[in-house]
Amino acid sequence: FLAVGERVGVRVRVSSLLCLDRSFCLGSLCLPVTKMPKFLFEVDRLIVQSEWNWKSQLMQVPMSDVIFATDIGSPFVFDTEHPPTLMTNYTKDEATPFSRQTFHPYPAIISKPDKRCLYRVRFHRPGSYQFYFCWSSPTSPVELSWKELGFELDAHKHSQGHKAVPLHAQQQHPSIDRQIELLMTEGVEAVRSNKVQRLGLFTIVILPKLEVPRLPSSAPSNSEDFPHNREFEEVPLEALSVQTLLTKFLGPHDRWFTHAAHAKDLEFSMLHFSPVQQLGESNSAYCILDHQTFTPQLSNAGESEEKADEQEKRGQLLKTLVDRFEHELGLLSITDVVWNHTAANTPWLGEHPEATYNVKQFPHLRPAFELDLALKRFSASLAASSVIIETAHDVESVLQKFQHDVLSDLKLWQYFVLDVEAEVQLFRSHLIGTPLESAVSLFEPKTPHNHHAFCSSFTPKCVYDSDTCERFGRRVYTSCALAIFGQSNSTGPSRSSSAKSPSLTPLEIGTLCTRYRRALEAINSLCFKKYDHDEKEILQNLRNVLNYERVDPHGPRKGLISSTSTLVGHYFTQVSPVPDIVASEGNPDRFLHTMANAGWVWNSNESRTFALPTVESEAWFLKDQDFLMPNCVNMPTPTSNPVPALTIIDHGEPVLTPLSSSSSSSSSQPESTAKPSQPTTETASVGRLTKTESDLELARSQATNLQHLTEEAFFTSEAARCSVYFKRQLVVWTDCVKLNFGNTPADNPWLWSYMREYTEKMASIFHGFRLDNCHSTALPVAQYLIDCARRVRPNLYLTAELFSGSHDVDIAYCNALGLTSLIREAMQSGSPSDLGSLVKFCSGYKPIASLRPDRIKVSIDSVIHSKLEDEHHSHSHVIQSSRDLTELLQQLEPAKTIFHITASDPRPLFLDCSHDNLVPAQKRTAHDCLPNTALVSFSACAIGSTRGYDELVPKKLDVVTESRLYRHQLLTDESIFPCRRLLNRLHRSMSLEGFTELHVQQHGDIFQIVRHHPEKHIGYYLICHAAFSSDKLSAFRSASQNPNHHLNPQYPSITFEGRFVEEFFSAKLSINTLNFQPDPELINGLESILYFRSYQAPDSSLYGIQKNRILLKNFPPGSVVVFKAEQLPEHQKLITELSHLIDDPSFQSTNADQLSNIDTSHLLVQNESHNRNHHYGHKKAKSLQQILDGLDLIDLNFLLFRCDSEEKDYADRGVYAVPGYGPLLYAGIASVAFVFRTIARKNNDMHHPIVVNLREGNWLMEFLVDRLNQWAPLKALKQWLDYAFQLVRQLPRYLVPKYFDNVISLLYHNACKRAFAQMPLFVQSGNHFVRSLALTSVQLIGLTRSAALKPLSSTLLDEHSQPRPVATLAAGLPFFSTGFMRNWGRDTFIAMRGLMLVTGRFAEARETIFQFATVLRHGLIPNLLGDGTNPRYNARDATWWFLQSLQDFCKLYKQRYDLDDAQYTSFLKELFSSPISKRFPEFPGCPAEMLLPEATNLATIVQEILQSHAIGIHFREENAGVALDSKMQDHGFDIDIYFLPETGFVSGGNRFNCGTWMDKMGESKLFETWGQPATPRDGADVEIIGLLASTLRWIVELSSASIFPYTGVILSPDGSLANEESMRLSFVDWYSRLKASFEPHFYVPSNPSDDSRFKINKQIVNHRGIYKDSVGNSEGWPDYQLRPNFLVAMVVAPELFDATHAARALSGARQLLKGPLGMKTLDPADWGYRGDYDNKIETDRSTAKGFNYHQGPEWLWPMGFYLRALLQFRGERKKEVISEIYQILHPHIDHIGSSPYLGLPELTNTNGRPCPDSCPTQAWSASVLLDVLFDVSEASLPASGTASPTNAETSPSSSSSSSSQ
Repeated sequence: FLAVGERVGVRVRVSSLLCLDRSFCLGSLCLPVTKMPKFLFEVDRLIVQSEWNWKSQLMQVPMSDVIFATDIGSPFVFDTEHPPTLMTNYTKDEATPFSRQTFHPYPAIISKPDKRCLYRVRFHRPGSYQFYFCWSSPTSPVELSWKELGFELDAHKHSQGHKAVPLHAQQQHPSIDRQIELLMTEGVEAVRSNKVQRLGLFTIVILPKLEVPRLPSSAPSNSEDFPHNREFEEVPLEALSVQTLLTKFLGPHDRWFTHAAHAKDLEFSMLHFSPVQQLGESNSAYCILDHQTFTPQLSNAGESEEKADEQEKRGQLLKTLVDRFEHELGLLSITDVVWNHTAANTPWLGEHPEATYNVKQFPHLRPAFELDLALKRFSASLAASSVIIETAHDVESVLQKFQHDVLSDLKLWQYFVLDVEAEVQLFRSHLIGTPLESAVSLFEPKTPHNHHAFCSSFTPKCVYDSDTCERFGRRVYTSCALAIFGQSNSTGPSRSSSAKSPSLTPLEIGTLCTRYRRALEAINSLCFKKYDHDEKEILQNLRNVLNYERVDPHGPRKGLISSTSTLVGHYFTQVSPVPDIVASEGNPDRFLHTMANAGWVWNSNESRTFALPTVESEAWFLKDQDFLMPNCVNMPTPTSNPVPALTIIDHGEPVLTPLSSSSSSSSSQPESTAKPSQPTTETASVGRLTKTESDLELARSQATNLQHLTEEAFFTSEAARCSVYFKRQLVVWTDCVKLNFGNTPADNPWLWSYMREYTEKMASIFHGFRLDNCHSTALPVAQYLIDCARRVRPNLYLTAELFSGSHDVDIAYCNALGLTSLIREAMQSGSPSDLGSLVKFCSGYKPIASLRPDRIKVSIDSVIHSKLEDEHHSHSHVIQSSRDLTELLQQLEPAKTIFHITASDPRPLFLDCSHDNLVPAQKRTAHDCLPNTALVSFSACAIGSTRGYDELVPKKLDVVTESRLYRHQLLTDESIFPCRRLLNRLHRSMSLEGFTELHVQQHGDIFQIVRHHPEKHIGYYLICHAAFSSDKLSAFRSASQNPNHHLNPQYPSITFEGRFVEEFFSAKLSINTLNFQPDPELINGLESILYFRSYQAPDSSLYGIQKNRILLKNFPPGSVVVFKAEQLPEHQKLITELSHLIDDPSFQSTNADQLSNIDTSHLLVQNESHNRNHHYGHKKAKSLQQILDGLDLIDLNFLLFRCDSEEKDYADRGVYAVPGYGPLLYAGIASVAFVFRTIARKNNDMHHPIVVNLREGNWLMEFLVDRLNQWAPLKALKQWLDYAFQLVRQLPRYLVPKYFDNVISLLYHNACKRAFAQMPLFVQSGNHFVRSLALTSVQLIGLTRSAALKPLSSTLLDEHSQPRPVATLAAGLPFFSTGFMRNWGRDTFIAMRGLMLVTGRFAEARETIFQFATVLRHGLIPNLLGDGTNPRYNARDATWWFLQSLQDFCKLYKQRYDLDDAQYTSFLKELFSSPISKRFPEFPGCPAEMLLPEATNLATIVQEILQSHAIGIHFREENAGVALDSKMQDHGFDIDIYFLPETGFVSGGNRFNCGTWMDKMGESKLFETWGQPATPRDGADVEIIGLLASTLRWIVELSSASIFPYTGVILSPDGSLANEESMRLSFVDWYSRLKASFEPHFYVPSNPSDDSRFKINKQIVNHRGIYKDSVGNSEGWPDYQLRPNFLVAMVVAPELFDATHAARALSGARQLLKGPLGMKTLDPADWGYRGDYDNKIETDRSTAKGFNYHQGPEWLWPMGFYLRALLQFRGERKKEVISEIYQILHPHIDHIGSSPYLGLPELTNTNGRPCPDSCPTQAWSASVLLDVLFDVSEASLPASGTASPTNAETSPSSSSSSSSQ
């Protein structure tokens, strides 16, 4: 069992559970929930091999996917300096398979790509072990480096690696250390050491490997040799069939083997024995007298039980029997272990009362004991009167008498209330200065809590309980009472508790005492109300017990009350004579031997012991608030001034609460209702509190004005917390006493030692345990004792029956204890539909033809695996360069298939009927025995039954009263034995052969269940007629007398798939229930006749066969048919061909002629913008791998993606719409693959609309094939896909979705693989998150018609003299996919580094740069390019992003191709000299239509940009007006950019336009925001200044190296370029001015005293320690708004920033701006902050029509720059920062894995909430995170600069690089 979430890549809750199927993994990971922090693990992906060997123990520990983690959820690994240790919850001194190693929070470290990772595991016993390690980053991987480590350990020869000799588990062996060395092929994340708090431990539990000797065909000649030299065969856990044998019914031990042989004959594989210890006086099978004493049944006749060695002989005899069962019969044996209780007559109880819950040590049980004692006495009085209870009226009469005559006189309410008079008397004595030394004051603890001054309310800490839990045991701290009520006015507090206050008069003292009394009475009134509620519950629980035991027809119907049949079971046992409680008040030990009995509680909290006080919130008043009192006792003071209520809540600021005039309260009560216990003045009489009906009514009336109280605010005193025993909620076992272990052995050393010895003895004999009463056993106890048992027998089978009623609690128990299975029972089902659902649940319900989650191809490192033993050899595989990695990858074995595993429930042990529940004859009808057994046997899990069920015993065998024995002479063909034998055989066969899929269909009481093989498509069919109702059985018998009864429409039409192969067996059961005579000595069953046939032709009397239909004939309730069906030969041939296609992408179809004969002339459509001379003239069919190898990334864009608007734009057709589901998001296969992957991962919903659509027709397949006609390069793929779908279409329709998914999954994964193969090794060897981000490059870069760009000039033709297609980058999908909204200058160049350069798409990047360079105008790059004919130049920042992308292009090109300095210089010179034809050359005043191309080059373009900004840019947009922008005011079309020579800044814009990315223009005329920028940012914007500095720095470098031909710009105030020499500004000077000016102008110092050093307007400073958003804004205040734009400058120009200032600013960004996915675009404390964006609403000016687009919503792309800035300014904290980056990226990993768009959104609302108007997949959102991960990989490189996989490529020659790129 492994705790995982339903999805991968997210933090996982421990309560989620993964049960590994038999076909996946034998090992399991078990999490002790009681020892772990809030979050324990990050489970990125669990990967297991699909084929494995049951013969070896398999432990699933993927160390990099399921890794040690803290509560902050940071996965990490270690480098060679700190090798991690496998941790378990076993201590070293216990010889368990693994040792616990203490864990220390190591300093944060990161495993570098060329580092090894060492894992040390200590083994304590030899055996076969197999480990699976896969390493990746914290995501679900598409492809991983994979290692399988399998080895044998021998105690003496392990160092030589020799194979282990089989050894018995009982033998002792020295510990074996095994060091495992793994080669890490990538960096993984580290943990921040300063955030490590507490690490939980996890437990590795090897599920038991159950083996039995392979039985010979004949008995061994020498029985002494049977334990040796035998072949063993494994008993798979799902194939188990268990029979329960109640030990007390077995008789003498010489009969036990006979009973076991009978179970073997019925082909059971395991026996379950009830406790084999000596039983108590009740003779109950589970009431153990002494856990160390075996049953006398194991004694030989005539032997004395007094011999000292008798117990040893019994134990040895039992062990011999169990060994014989195993070796002679092949039967395993388990037994019940009873830890929770012992017999009430156990001898040692008198010596060890501390081992029980006695009333003295647990005084909270005292009220319950008094109640129980009263019930005993009341029962005795009824018995004396010979009272009989037979009807519900009798029950009510008895309860009414008990309530009025007994319960009211007990006055149990006194345990739950305050003694008001005693408290007031003590309070008054302190006020007058003479405190009483009363019994009350003596109980008060010496050190009361410190009460907050001025507090005028009770808090939970003001009250305490007496240790003895006596009546009126609740107390109030005197100091608190004086602090709250010991003052007469509000002028100041009076805190004297020991001296008389001179200001208090007798009248004031009386008034204060009255106020205090009213407060106490108000509390008591609520306690009285709670007691009334509890009293009603007591009576109801008594009513339930009496109705079941004496009225219910299914109950025991006890009737007469007597000394042996008491009214109800007693809850307490007195093990020695105890005097009457009233007469013995002076005896301090009167309760020591009064002990609580055991039992169980339905729906109880299983994580705690019900005998202990209920753990409730300490806030016994209002939750999370103080208890407010003054309003309920508003007594006027002598001056008639109201007393204000000053309330302190959680030590916050005082809040003055006005008093309510309506709460003048009970002082006005009529005198006739006033009791001595409620005096209205100080002179009232003082007496003990008494409670009558009038008292209660008065108290209740006082509570009506408690405005600050709720009904939840009851007192929870020690007595009140004991709800189980007091409320009579316990289903009690009166013959057993509950045992008290405590939480650790130190709490009760004797009992822990006693039970440990018992447990270890049982583990040495039996193969497993059933944990009896597991739900009532404390978890620490069960964990400890199970560990003790596993120390003796590591392969210990553990099962338990929980009555928790909670699925989550069941999972928690499995996690905590490592249970192999949980018991489920068919007889718990009340109807056929419930039983069908239970069969599905227990089988895990994997439907027929279910989809299989992610088939992923991974490689196994054969080199390291084969050389594992050679420690020196492995060092030669350290990766030092890209070539080393390439060589290593080439030596890997062919890929094997692995599967993603989805969560499932704990393994069940499914019983048709357990030994302690009603049999079918009692709960349903006896005829249901056979159908019920058949249904259970067809479940895909372990199954079981109880002895007597197959013999048709008419009643449950009572484990207490039954004294007969099992029959030891049985006929093998009587009752339902023949059916049981074949059903067990078939169950085992289906489990072993892999019939894992299940289908359950019901037609009323007739079931059809199919166990189906997922690959062979063979099915075993069960048809049975349940017999739940005796009425229906009688009706059927009546109808059967009709000669045409077989035509009765009650029989449904039952179909099966394929062809009928054979009948396994058929049977129907006839039972005589009328004349049953129980045998007085032996347990016997009902007389029956079984009609049974097996392995014969179809039984025509029961059913007929018509094609694939079963026509039932004479099929009465109790009938069963089992048969086998298989696929038709033609269908099996299709499946075989499909399997070849799917399992091997390189497979070439054997039916290639079919493909070559297909007419493909219609496919030869010339793509007008994507003709690259693809050659598809082959005549032979190509394999999928060959086809995909010919596709580039543009082809893959068309194959995988294309949203609806893109598809319509290019191919005049949209996406496919699924009826009942809606349109798919992409026309390509990515959407289909995502939907099917989601179905498979969640619940395999075979009713999903897309699955139904495929079963009903071929429309989706036709759509996917036909759309490939639109793309010529996909012609061959279209043929392959069409052929694959031809095979799928011919299959039976129920198989179509499965094989369609297989084809699509294969194509999708291999297409992705082909995409990654065209990218750098950073992506190829990257984790799944890296690849998912890289795949958005394929998603967003493609060809469209409406936004197609014209080819470049003829000088840029390729070698084929054909113009290359121009692929463009969509800013986002689906909103920015086509037309003028597709090509955004700003978005394109922000996203270029990640989506084009990091992914190695340098050709497209160069093309994009040159395309935008051709349309340079006014010195600006257009923001909206469209198809290049009407660009719009309204962005001041797009130009600088263009230049930054050009810089990144050059630097990453050098890194990608590993150019040396000379090659790089040559590349740059050729690049800058590359010719460019400008489309819009500058001719002032010349109309646009008359402009002619002007030849230039890239260097001139760059210089023109710099020069234009240096002299200033001023123009009005062409076609300005409504036609250009309907939301812009007239002045907004004026574009102005200025150069500031004194600072080197460029500044621009006005308050009517938006020149940066925060470009939202108001649209609401209702709120008058139309034409107003929502985020005015005119001036010098911080990110533009950073980009400018980055460009100047780079240009200075190029100019100094004579690569860039220009050295500066000319400044001219009037724009003229005359007088060049006097106005020249060099790039060096420009950069120096800007660098020197940045900090003084942009930084806002933390300390106002430093303001003189900076350009600060103190009047509008909002935050300090930040960087301004801009400088020189026309309105001033926007400069000082905290926004994330400064992060861009930090990344591109870190030299501008003071390191200390930068760190402080980053800290502020982390605290104020960082969200789960994005960065807030405005400080939440800002007046303009509005965090939720909705473009549709128009109810408020600040948000009308999305006016707050950049006023708070959290945008993702700044997050990338925040993370890169963290890395940039990491200082010496590289490892910690990288760890923090990975932590921050977890939500992004989760999102991209779950998003149907397979991308990251544009923005989110507050705290990461989805924004409905956000673009669901945005280019720059994914790009910037790829940038981050790339930078992290670069930061992780060795300091020496050794090449890494991130930049590994074969370096092209200088000439080839320049010509080809």
